[in-house]
Amino acid sequence: DLFIFIRPKYMSDAGLLAHEQTHVKQWLRTLGLHSFLYLFSKSYRLKSEVEAYKVQLGYYANDNSDLFAGFIANNYGLGITKEQAKELLK
Repeated sequence: DLFIFIRPKYMSDAGLLAHEQTHVKQWLRTLGLHSFLYLFSKSYRLKSEVEAYKVQLGYYANDNSDLFAGFIANNYGLGITKEQAKELLK
């Protein structure tokens, strides 16, 4: 079994759990190479986060794409703008 650690204050956020479950699926799909690829390939990291945030978007009644695009642009060292990230989330 694999474990997903989420801060207690976010435990009821089904979208966040789905986001993290997507990363587990990515890890399984790559036979464990996900962590290595994620650390050393910006393009893989971008693809992984866009996939996970797209899954997460489906869990909320409101459109969080602007918020998530900001996370992608600012929190992962990807060198892209919020607008570019938002396009990828469409």
